[in-house]
Amino acid sequence: MTVCEVKYPGSVIPSLAGFLVYQGKTRDIYSLPDYPNLLLVNVTERISTHDVVHISTVPLKDQILNAINIFWRTEVFNEASLCGDDKRYRELMASVEHKPPCDNTKHHDLIAFGQKVYNYPPSDLDYPKNLHLSATVVEACDVVPFELIFRNNLTGSLQRAYDRGEDPYGLRLPSGLKPLHEFSSAIFTPTTKADQDKPVLSDVVRYLMPDVVEMFASLFGKATEYAKRRGIAILDTKFEVGLLRGSDLFEERILDEILTPDSSRYVRVDDLKQCVKEGGDPPWMDKEVFRQQAMRMWGSGAKVPLVFPDSTIVLGVDAYLNLFSLLTGMELEDFQQKYLC
Repeated sequence: MTVCEVKYPGSVIPSLAGFLVYQGKTRDIYSLPDYPNLLLVNVTERISTHDVVHISTVPLKDQILNAINIFWRTEVFNEASLCGDDKRYRELMASVEHKPPCDNTKHHDLIAFGQKVYNYPPSDLDYPKNLHLSATVVEACDVVPFELIFRNNLTGSLQRAYDRGEDPYGLRLPSGLKPLHEFSSAIFTPTTKADQDKPVLSDVVRYLMPDVVEMFASLFGKATEYAKRRGIAILDTKFEVGLLRGSDLFEERILDEILTPDSSRYVRVDDLKQCVKEGGDPPWMDKEVFRQQAMRMWGSGAKVPLVFPDSTIVLGVDAYLNLFSLLTGMELEDFQQKYLC
């Protein structure tokens, strides 16, 4: 694989700099020379909003996002499947040391996490001592160019488009809906996957990938019900899907982060009910903390990278940590000790 242009040098792992193949808004991805069909994905402390990567970083964000992603994949979604009994996956698993807990019904790209990630990069190199807290090893996939977004409530870009009288997804929503309106069933609002995501008619993506869309709708429903039992409402989330690289078959995999506070909007159920009744915004438990601060700082000016006030950083870290403990029933350090160390 070709080494990519370094956009964010501060997060690059020095010993793996020669294997860096991609830097996203939050994640750095490295090839693994001894495992050409696998990749090492390292979550960073970068924070982005509105397609802008900011100057500020967020302490512990890398570890929180990595842990919550692993939690959803292994503890909640471990019986969901895109591919059923996948012979090629089983052959791959026979060749690697660590087998993920859901290898009977392979649906996502996860191969290794925790201390097992050190089994895959070259053993003669030095690595950050806490790499296992922020990194995973995944299957190499070609990314399908859509983000699959599901919404339980009227929020974010959908609310802004709705308030302008626009219908970019072809949903034909009724008039008179208020912010945070809860839909009777989740709605699907896909976008392109690019530096600046653009809305796509939902029926078009359903036509192109009916089984995949249905799979993600089912996962979102399951996540919604799980979170409600923990007193948390998931207002919306985005999923990504890819095709297993090098396969002769169309073998899909769930990619990237799953239901993290970067890719989803979370609030406490009681806070949501109060805000729907009385108006205003709830105390957010996700990246909305940074989105709203960015909008305040930009005002009507250009969307440039920002240095957030310390108070915003503290508020965001607290929101992410509180969400993690409520969802998992464990503090971050306890989860790491049990599953990653």
